[in-house]
Amino acid sequence: MNYNKLNSLIANINAVIGNQETKIQKKLFRLYEKVKSHHESYQAQVEELRLDNASTDSNDILLLDEKGGYKFTKENIKKLTAQVKELGEKEF
Repeated sequence: MNYNKLNSLIANINAVIGNQETKIQKKLFRLYEKVKSHHESYQAQVEELRLDNASTDSNDILLLDEKGGYKFTKENIKKLTAQVKELGEKEF
């Protein structure tokens, strides 16, 4: 399974599990628990890519916007997008 399929699975499970009142919801939650570590690993890798591509000043200090998010140059946002797309296609 690749990370894109995993993200789709997680989104679908989250849309259905609710308060886990039915047997199906409980089984879906157990399935989520089994793939949770892979999803967390993917999220950590994406955050690392974001950090690697974020803009820094001359002292290598991160530049943040008003909301505390990373700032990116146009070229780095293109690079980040390509790297995240590539990561999504990787098998785990």
